[in-house]
Amino acid sequence: MKLDPGSKAVLQYILDTTEAPTRSQAIRDALVFFGRCLWARQQTR
Repeated sequence: MKLDPGSKAVLQYILDTTEAPTRSQAIRDALVFFGRCLWARQQTR
């Protein structure tokens, strides 16, 4: 998955600040978050 620098920064921020107990859980949460953002962007077109 290719991410632009802004998305990469957000992903890193989520990983750094997450309350999730494990890194894999944090990544899953981040992917869900990105999925929602992308889905919302599709809906507004």
